[in-house]
Amino acid sequence: MARIQTRFMGIDVPSPVIVGSSGLSNGADQIEKLAAAGAGAVVLKSLFEEQILMQIEREAGRGGVIYGQAEVDDFVGYYERKHSVDEYFALIRETKKRVSIPVIASINAVSAQQWTQIAGDIADAGADAIQLNMFVPPFSEERSSDEIESVYVEAIGRVKEIVSLPVSVKIGPYFTNLRRFTTRLVEAGADALVMFNRFYQPDISLETLSVGNAAFHSAGTEYPETLRWTAILAPQLGIPVIAAGGIHDGATLTKMIVAGARAVEVVSTLYKNGSEQIAQMTQELERWMDQQGYATLDDACGVLSAESYGKPDMFERVQYMRYYGDVTAK
Repeated sequence: MARIQTRFMGIDVPSPVIVGSSGLSNGADQIEKLAAAGAGAVVLKSLFEEQILMQIEREAGRGGVIYGQAEVDDFVGYYERKHSVDEYFALIRETKKRVSIPVIASINAVSAQQWTQIAGDIADAGADAIQLNMFVPPFSEERSSDEIESVYVEAIGRVKEIVSLPVSVKIGPYFTNLRRFTTRLVEAGADALVMFNRFYQPDISLETLSVGNAAFHSAGTEYPETLRWTAILAPQLGIPVIAAGGIHDGATLTKMIVAGARAVEVVSTLYKNGSEQIAQMTQELERWMDQQGYATLDDACGVLSAESYGKPDMFERVQYMRYYGDVTAK
């Protein structure tokens, strides 16, 4: 039978199916069940700096006899931050006791300074790697695209200066030149690239004239953009690419592997189908590898990347005109 063990960032992983950062990875009991179900690694639910800061502001803004005094506000801020962060460190330590698969800490912060401080403590808590879950809002006209990209690059560089752990970076697809930008991330020290982050998506209710959240979970049809960029970037960057977004079944897992991904991160399919979906996905990958004669994941990885396939335009094409330009309505 085909062997699906893989290795990236210097870490041996028993399966290419990684459980992404989510509520599924927010407790040691849950993670232990995911490991038993066949997960190759787990990314802990992100430590959000924004959440910590909001807690501090809420506590400090209560007013009254005590609140409002600068030195007391400082103490409340310190306590709230330390309490939240300490809970995260405890989750890392407890999870490492329970499972043998790699445990990857996730940081979602708003400043490179906070990443620097927290990353060192995460390493001390025993995490196997750190994933920087990054998004710098591009909604202000005051920041150029180069300035926005530099925030990512600076954050990675600072973290790499103080930790010896491997550091992956999870990004979204919204960059002017993704090829150049990801090269800058590699130059800054990123050990792996995770594509793509799925962000909060707004929607409008015409009945209530209100704004809310669109579909919370990804659909199984959302993977092609990840597939495109995995096939293009994986053979060029020199670091492992981990695919994420719309990967719901074994067929899509297999597509990402042959496109060049070393592993995939999944969340929505586990919410929809349960943890047993992990085994179904890996079994389908194993069956396909056996049928095609691939003994190891290394043998199959990247066989249909843009470079290996020899027709990069099949992945770079973005217009339908070649195929549908002459079609007219009847």
